[in-house]
Amino acid sequence: MWSRGMGRVMPRAAGLLGVLLVALPCLADTLRGTLRSVDAEQRRLVVTDKDGDDNPLVVARTASIVLNGKKATLEELRAGDRVVVTFSEDPGGTATATAIEALRKPK
Repeated sequence: MWSRGMGRVMPRAAGLLGVLLVALPCLADTLRGTLRSVDAEQRRLVVTDKDGDDNPLVVARTASIVLNGKKATLEELRAGDRVVVTFSEDPGGTATATAIEALRKPK
């Protein structure tokens, strides 16, 4: 049974939830560069950006990974692959990759 005040709280909570659902995708950022290293066992990689800076990332277990347009695993990625990484950063500064799109030139 709802109290008289709950009728006013529920629409506010629903509105806040709507704002969060719209804002959450904006919390992700994108990094473009070249894979410098991949450690599939530790789920870590380092991406060198266009300025030459190395950016270490942890790869989420649920991360979507695509190589040359096909679904791939972290183990299939190699140093030298060109990548676009979608990631989020926690308050401690750790960047976690949630999606990786990689391109490898054929040999």
